[in-house]
Amino acid sequence: GINAEYMGFYSRMEAKKKEDKTVVTSDPKAETSIPKTILLCPCDNGIRTMQKLGRGTTGANKGPEAIFKALKTDIKPIAIPVEEFNTAKNEDTLKAHDVISTYTKTAKRPFLTLGGDHGITYPIIRGLAQQMDGNMGLIYIDAHYDMRPWEPEGLISSGNSFARIINDPAVKIKGENMVAIGVIPGDTEILKFMDAFAKKNGVTVFYQDQVNSATAKGIMEKALKIAGNGTKGIYLSIDMDALDVNKYAPGVSCFVKKGLELPDVITMVSMGEFCGADIVEVSIREKTWTGELDPKGAEKLAATAITATEIIKHIHLKQQKRISSLFTKKKK
Repeated sequence: GINAEYMGFYSRMEAKKKEDKTVVTSDPKAETSIPKTILLCPCDNGIRTMQKLGRGTTGANKGPEAIFKALKTDIKPIAIPVEEFNTAKNEDTLKAHDVISTYTKTAKRPFLTLGGDHGITYPIIRGLAQQMDGNMGLIYIDAHYDMRPWEPEGLISSGNSFARIINDPAVKIKGENMVAIGVIPGDTEILKFMDAFAKKNGVTVFYQDQVNSATAKGIMEKALKIAGNGTKGIYLSIDMDALDVNKYAPGVSCFVKKGLELPDVITMVSMGEFCGADIVEVSIREKTWTGELDPKGAEKLAATAITATEIIKHIHLKQQKRISSLFTKKKK
């Protein structure tokens, strides 16, 4: 099953780490301290608005609670109150994003955010930018570009988060410091538009078929160099739909036929130190745009949340210990 397979892999990874303790970091001299903040952001209105255009499956609002439960930590999270804005109304997406930015501009950093749809990355970074002294770099792992143009009637969806980041100078992220990993290209007009938009703005894209066990380390080394060039910190965003749906991530908002391997994703995220991170699109797959329900949604949500936890445990936040230290409970 899903859990047995990744748990066996995780045991092998732990054994390997004892043999090879080399870690590539963005700041080798950074001091370490206990983790600061976990934010829960149950916003999936970007998907709900996108359903008006015949795309998307709701249920990512259940992701934060599921992931946090799977973490089994004593750390008390901060819940961002955005559930009331999951209405499929565009104005409520804007309101939710304003609330998110209000929290992230004051949250003790570095912080980890559990989402939610991928539209939340824009307001997270918009708020974080107000705390950062200088430009940030951005690395995101995703099967999709999420650089859609503004939708008809100005709809803001989960699919244009990174276009908003590039187009907002207040966010302090330049295209030449942005790297997308795991994207699946295509011949449709919208995919060709987003690929051209990325290239025009200097975004580096590593496509899904370029990432494997032989290339993952080299790709992330390049990504860290690009995102860290002249910046004061690197932000990491992980969309769980980038992973293989059959092996690791059946509970996501928009799965693809074949995704990345979990070992390769863990290899990549463990190589850097980040000023903040989010993990998004873990979903109970509540309802498609046609009204279909997934009878195994709860099971898929739980399995994908566990996979997300395994990834989280390998993320390093700047001036912090490995996030796995979050999950070591004190003996009473």
